[in-house]
Amino acid sequence: MGKLRAKAREAVDANKTPTSWPELKNILIHAFGGKRSEDVLIYDLNSQTPRKKDTTASYANKIKVTLYTLLSKINLEEANVAIRQIKQDQYNQIALRTYLFGLDLINPNIGMEVKLRRPPDLETAEAYALEVVNYNT
Repeated sequence: MGKLRAKAREAVDANKTPTSWPELKNILIHAFGGKRSEDVLIYDLNSQTPRKKDTTASYANKIKVTLYTLLSKINLEEANVAIRQIKQDQYNQIALRTYLFGLDLINPNIGMEVKLRRPPDLETAEAYALEVVNYNT
């Protein structure tokens, strides 16, 4: 507690004095963590669409940023390990479906070739898309 400075100290002082690391961590997360809820992040993940200037890689990166924000949130807030793993698997599948849908908007031929290979996750789908792009150039 003695190493906290300025706003962190204010956040802790405004609450009850924490008696353990998890209590302190929760106070700081609520004071400084992202304010978007899990539901909002899921919506953001589902609704990612490529812009005209997006490449297959830049589109995948947009999805990954949202996915990693969502995964970080559940890692911090979900105490039950089994539920956390189920959510991680589910959100990874949502990210994959979103990417595959967006590939069709970037280039239908790339989208079709990647889907035919049935990628198990976003990283594999991105690698497949890169192979197709490199092969066609």
